[in-house]
Amino acid sequence: MPPRKVQSFDLNGIPNNDCIGKCNSDKRKEVTDGDLCNMVKSVRDNLPVRCVGEHALRKIYLLCQYFGAFTNAMRHHFKGRMNYVEICSGPGRCIFRESKEEVDGTALSVVQHPNFDLINKAIFIDYNERVVKILQNRINNLDKSNVASAQIGDYNNIPQISSILSGLTKDCLNLVFIDPTDCSLPFSAVREISRILNKVDFIINFAVFSDPARHLRHALLSKDRYSASRQKYSNFIGNDVFFNNPDNIRLAEKDGTEEDLRERFKEEYCNSFRKMGYLYYDPVRINKYYLFFASREEIALNLWKNIQRRDELGQTSLIPQLFQ
Repeated sequence: MPPRKVQSFDLNGIPNNDCIGKCNSDKRKEVTDGDLCNMVKSVRDNLPVRCVGEHALRKIYLLCQYFGAFTNAMRHHFKGRMNYVEICSGPGRCIFRESKEEVDGTALSVVQHPNFDLINKAIFIDYNERVVKILQNRINNLDKSNVASAQIGDYNNIPQISSILSGLTKDCLNLVFIDPTDCSLPFSAVREISRILNKVDFIINFAVFSDPARHLRHALLSKDRYSASRQKYSNFIGNDVFFNNPDNIRLAEKDGTEEDLRERFKEEYCNSFRKMGYLYYDPVRINKYYLFFASREEIALNLWKNIQRRDELGQTSLIPQLFQ
């Protein structure tokens, strides 16, 4: 298989013949630790890799394309004053379980992006100490440690995240990518990041098709039994409006309304961003999650829409009629 490329940006793709491939969820629990494969190491650097689905390529593509557009558009206005922050960064290399192809993940894709030299600081945060050490090793091997660093942090520990980010210069423009696997990111953490960094665009993995798809209806109808789920999702969207809305409760009582409930849940998430002044947002569906973009600036949304004109294979998209 030829190396994967995101447009002109090489993901350093290479077959990993040690990978058994097509692991189901039960098998992944058996052979991984913190999503790091215990059976296979990277062909490129002999460091651990993370097992991911093929759909991750779309996420890497959109992130890299926006990173390029963001830094190009702002390079003269914020020369030397742009930062990149990634939370839930992972180890830097991953393997597609379907094709057994090893590629750079989001963190290394950004670090090796042609526009990375325009960045003042890049901070990669993960709660897993082992993952952080692996990623920092890879950053060091690329001779990028003068700009990029991997640090231990948990988005549930907001003072810890605040401490990490407080060292960034206040007048910088920031791009923050947060990549959880479920809807456990508290909106209070998003608010705090916005407060500390001030000028920031967000790209967030909004995994509404994972655990919320199974539990939203039950959490609406069984307040006591599903109190933990209600609290988790209320924390995620930043309020309890969704679960206290009588219209949502009545909708949950009907069969076949799961899609409508997810849409209303998503709308409440959008409302929380609007209340912070993020009037320009766009959720892009990728497999079982949305890649949710939010900014205070219309030009940023235009850039985000524009990068969707072509997909990761270089094919023209029908999405943004505005730019045709």
